This record gives sequence, structure tokens and C-alpha cells, in this order.
Amino acid sequence: MTMPSNNAELNAILRIFKFIKSHMETIITHLGY
Repeated sequence: MTMPSNNAELNAILRIFKFIKSHMETIITHLGY
């Protein structure tokens, strides 16, 4: 596994994970689970 070349890439990855996490919570809420 290669390391991110800079903090910008790390921040982008963290932003994507937060984006997915927030959407998963929204989907679960709409499904009624």
C-alpha cells in the first residue's frame, strides 16, 4: 500500500469516508432500520 503523497490526498480520502458515512446513515433512516 502506497502512502499519500501529501495531506491533500489524505484529506480527500477522509472527506470521501465522511461523505459515505453520512449517506449510509441517511439511507438507513429512510429504509426504517
